[in-house]
Amino acid sequence: MNDNATELQIKLRNAEKEVRAGETALRNAKGRLVKWSVWSALGGIALVAVGGQWFPGYQLDSTAKVTADKMAESAVSDVFASLCAERFMMTASGLESRLAAFKEQNNEWDKASYIREGTWADTPDGKKSDYDTAKKCMSLIADRISREKSSG
Repeated sequence: MNDNATELQIKLRNAEKEVRAGETALRNAKGRLVKWSVWSALGGIALVAVGGQWFPGYQLDSTAKVTADKMAESAVSDVFASLCAERFMMTASGLESRLAAFKEQNNEWDKASYIREGTWADTPDGKKSDYDTAKKCMSLIADRISREKSSG
């Protein structure tokens, strides 16, 4: 019976060693899984934070504000350009001389400068317009001149 007890004790110790080895392997596997999960989550956060800015429909507040400001400036510039073209074409006295001077300008820059130097492109509060507004006004005047030539 003594041999049996010794043999059982050896088997029990071997089984305990196997259980401890299994527990250690399980702890290591859990540690690797946790480490992998943490790094994956951090990588996903970084990807969304950096790459998500260019994803359609997603913008930072600062980007949205800049875009809205540009759109508002463009809309105001369009309105002022329309007013400018109307002032240029509708002022009765001197239309022919204005059109002749406008046509004499060699390039877009000179034509926009001519428009800007005149009072047609000034804002309602009396400030000089910017170059973009004068350029839009010049384009509207040129379109109107070409339409009048084709219809007349």
